Amino acid sequence: MKRLLPAFLILLSMACQQQAPRQAVQAAGIGDSLSTVAPGPEAAAIAEIKDTVTIGGRLFTWSPIDKSEFDAIPEMQPDTSEAVNIAKAPEGRVVRSGDSLIFSLINGGRHVVVNNHHDGDDFAQFTYQGFIPELQHWLVLNIGYEWFSYDLISARTGALLRTIGIPQFSPDKKYFIAANADLVAQFNDNGFELYEVRESGPVLVQEYQAEKWGPAKIKWKDANTFYAEIREVDTQMEETIRHVKFSLQ
Repeated sequence: MKRLLPAFLILLSMACQQQAPRQAVQAAGIGDSLSTVAPGPEAAAIAEIKDTVTIGGRLFTWSPIDKSEFDAIPEMQPDTSEAVNIAKAPEGRVVRSGDSLIFSLINGGRHVVVNNHHDGDDFAQFTYQGFIPELQHWLVLNIGYEWFSYDLISARTGALLRTIGIPQFSPDKKYFIAANADLVAQFNDNGFELYEVRESGPVLVQEYQAEKWGPAKIKWKDANTFYAEIREVDTQMEETIRHVKFSLQ
């Protein structure tokens, strides 16, 4: 079902969990957007945090960096105000009506998500985050009972793709990675998902679940370098945060 990536994007030949692709259909023609990351190597995949890391068949070394250096690399990050995000959408495309978020699709239909305030496993709170032009999908933060996800909704068909983090794109916009760290509570996936953007929509090509560390954020700088915020826990489950740079050796 999956087609091979180009040679420079060969996935790691090491143990990692893979799942069948989850597809969402690409659409066209909506005009608001999130601020996006400029940089990065295509489809990077991280193994374990070591002095060297094999990524796409190439050897990378990692070194610590200051938080300020990490923060200087731009990333896709929504505005914290849903009202601001909705105001950026073309009139009538995204509407908040009480507990409902209503999306008007290009195919003439509607996609509606509704908050559920029940105090149980079916609790749900949806917050509109913005539109991603690279995918022609809307981004919605979905907060459940002791878990969360970022939901990508096709602007054309309403097809849904659920990711563990905010998409961060490769420079050519043909791939994106979604990362999340959850070492302490362990309610959400701890690791990353790698997607290829195809004509039919984004397709999952690799999923990695880390155990002793968590990639809270991964931001690509250029084709040979990317930056990551790494979280680790000690035997007392105390969490520490460090920032690292992975460079092609």
